[in-house]
Amino acid sequence: MPADIVFPNLHIQIQNLSRAAFSVFGIEVYWYAICVMSGYLAALATLRVIAKKTDQDPDMYTDYIMYCLIFGLIGARAYYVLFSFDSYKDDLLKIFAFREGGLAIYGGLILTGLYTIRFVKKRGVTYRALVDTAGPAIAIGQCVGRIGNLFNREAFGGYTDSLLAVRFKVDQVAYVPAELYGTIFESDGALYLQVHPVFLYEMLWNFAIFLFLIFFRKHKKFEGQLFLIYTLGYGVGRFWMEGLRTDQLKLFGTGIAVSQLVSALIALISAIIMIYNLRRQNYGKSL
Repeated sequence: MPADIVFPNLHIQIQNLSRAAFSVFGIEVYWYAICVMSGYLAALATLRVIAKKTDQDPDMYTDYIMYCLIFGLIGARAYYVLFSFDSYKDDLLKIFAFREGGLAIYGGLILTGLYTIRFVKKRGVTYRALVDTAGPAIAIGQCVGRIGNLFNREAFGGYTDSLLAVRFKVDQVAYVPAELYGTIFESDGALYLQVHPVFLYEMLWNFAIFLFLIFFRKHKKFEGQLFLIYTLGYGVGRFWMEGLRTDQLKLFGTGIAVSQLVSALIALISAIIMIYNLRRQNYGKSL
């Protein structure tokens, strides 16, 4: 039987990889949802460990991430719907069909960031201290969550024969971009796409950011620097990876990938703030 997913240059084959993990009262629970929730749990564990090591209240971060889960999902869905509204304008109830997919991480990060402003005012902690604690947690959470894209056969790029190239069965992919029609081929009696596993690139990139932040934590020069390193690193990496993807959300009426634009702006702003704060260290001030 032909494998569902193949990494040909790594000689890895995955058989019978279902989108659904199990069902409860006839309702299927998808692996994607399990991966996203596992990402939140990984982030929570990271938050609590860092909080203990920095003499903060771990329970405060448990409360914080519970709200982040809610606002993150709402923001991620709103961002996706906003930039793909043509798919929903004729049936607005589909906006609430979360089980059909359609989440964009930048929307979740933006809305969660806005909520954080209110949270710190209520809890008496500084914004910079909280986001510094959150930086490594966000990175590891994203890393774990991206595994869900493998089960969904999504977040991929164009054809490649690179070391990490992945093959998906055509009949298991939600859609086949027109530019990939000419690359479909048969192997072991099944039709496959061979593409850039952008989800895997991002997973590895986020894990690298996480490790760097954990190492660099004791060497930071000012409050908020860890979070700026995260936003700068993620912005640069996502800008490149978004350029590879075949499922880009486009800015209204243009051919511009909106997440690529957002990535560039985040990276640029983070770099400016970082440079400013480092230069102001001699004066004991920070932005």
